[in-house]
Amino acid sequence: MVKRIESNSVLKVKFEYLFLLLGLIFGILFVFINPPYQTNDEDRHFYACYSISEGQFNPVNKNNMSGTALPKNLVAITQSFQGLPFYQGAKISSNKVKEASKLPLYPKDTMFYPNPQLVGNPLPYIPQVTGILIGKVINSNPIWLMRFGRLGSLLAYLLIIFFAIRITPIFKSVFFIYALTPMALYQGASITYDSLNIATSFLLIALALYYAFEKSEITIKDLIIFGVIALIHRFAKDGYILFPLLIFLVPPAKFGSIKKLAYVYPSFAVFFIVIYFLPGWTWGKYIGGLNLLPPPGGIKDFVYGSATDFGRLLDSPVHHIKNIMNSFLFQRKDWVGGVIGRFGYSYTLLPTFFMIIHGLVLLTVAFLDSRKDVVMSLTQKIIIFCAGFGTIGLIITGFYLSSPLGASNIFGLQGRYFVPAIPLVLLVLYNSVFELKFWTRWKSTILSLYMIGALTYTVIFMNGYFYGP
Repeated sequence: MVKRIESNSVLKVKFEYLFLLLGLIFGILFVFINPPYQTNDEDRHFYACYSISEGQFNPVNKNNMSGTALPKNLVAITQSFQGLPFYQGAKISSNKVKEASKLPLYPKDTMFYPNPQLVGNPLPYIPQVTGILIGKVINSNPIWLMRFGRLGSLLAYLLIIFFAIRITPIFKSVFFIYALTPMALYQGASITYDSLNIATSFLLIALALYYAFEKSEITIKDLIIFGVIALIHRFAKDGYILFPLLIFLVPPAKFGSIKKLAYVYPSFAVFFIVIYFLPGWTWGKYIGGLNLLPPPGGIKDFVYGSATDFGRLLDSPVHHIKNIMNSFLFQRKDWVGGVIGRFGYSYTLLPTFFMIIHGLVLLTVAFLDSRKDVVMSLTQKIIIFCAGFGTIGLIITGFYLSSPLGASNIFGLQGRYFVPAIPLVLLVLYNSVFELKFWTRWKSTILSLYMIGALTYTVIFMNGYFYGP
């Protein structure tokens, strides 16, 4: 069992507290400087959260559509901030936001609004709904309700990752810097289910590393904790089904005798199957039983078709791999940018120089964050590689299979979907061969100053890009 307090240089402050401080300061700035409802699909998520805050947990059929009752003013104000072509040089007036922030909600003057987002389970919206409920007491204006929802999301994101950094025995500096990366923090301070998904991804990785390198013996209590976090993670968002496999980072000897392993590993297999299907067996079955009508045309960003089926994928793997590679070459800047900083409905990329610098910093920190007393085996490296790159591969393949009919390029895939897997990708670079004493002593100081500079630049960039006279 490894017990060592990681040095945090001359600041003498642990990385988790540095993260909480910087995350709170810049996260709040993101909440207010990000124009209303401008995170991807934030308008739909906001409608869903407001409906849940009113006790409307599922849509109803009306006027040949499915949806819920929403205040007319809430819809009108939200829609007034949609479709702004920032990528064409458009700016939003600060005065417009200020004026909209003074308009009343009129909660009893409602209209029926079709919102397909509400068919998703409500669990990942708990932080945002909590914020909105508090907002109703303080200031029920729709803009402020949105801000309170973002603040609820941000606080949950910060607290969960705080414990992830505290728990993990290695890679604290990598967790610190990537959780504060503009894209990750931007999603964390938004009304979407990405916030809980990203935060619980960090926590699952941290727990697996803690069990693998800190705990001398794994108890039933440990497995229950890991299972509960895995369940929350699974319900937060689809596409990340490989994360529970991180439990196999734990050496078999830590589970006890061979006799114990005879039922521990089969139990894992059953659990992984159950956790994969559980959302469909529970909330999915409940929603399916409501016989909801399909949403009206135009709600989706593009029409989903079928570029291929799985059988054809196996019949012509070279052809389809070529299509996927061409898609990466064509969209690589957008995909990579979405991992580091791509804002406002994914139209607004941070400058190329920023992405290059930050990418190099992430890779360097991942390589330098080493501990000679924590040796990772080849098997553990393979598990991490498969979970990280496998997740990215499954996301890419899933979007390729659901692209419009006849498409040779991937439609709808954004780099932000890769964010939860990036810590695993970086973890592949972990080494226990050497430690640099200079880096060990100064890394928290250097990285704190770097992130203050990077996030300050991001705030200035967003303010200049989004706002005008």
